[in-house]
Amino acid sequence: MIHRAARPALLRWLRDLKGLDLKQAGLENDLSELWEITAMARHGDGPAADRVAVKNPDLWAHNDPYLQALYDADGLRVHSARVSDQDLARYFKAVIGLWRLAERARPPRPAG
Repeated sequence: MIHRAARPALLRWLRDLKGLDLKQAGLENDLSELWEITAMARHGDGPAADRVAVKNPDLWAHNDPYLQALYDADGLRVHSARVSDQDLARYFKAVIGLWRLAERARPPRPAG
């Protein structure tokens, strides 16, 4: 059972209950990035924003480096991020891919 939003627990649950391996399906990276972006939107500047900046620095590529440094220093980094149409399309495809995979998945057989 998942008691709070935790990506590792969700991935374990999907694997154990439905036999889904998102990494093998090629969905894990985009779904993880989307998860981090939603955390960044909910919580503002912090650990999720740090992880997103490593995964997809292009979210800030439109900003002047001088202004970006000011945003970063004032804790406004998340407010200056811009998710592109291409990013949205990737996230959409990953979410749809997850649900299509879940529809076809069969629970793993019990050991023994």
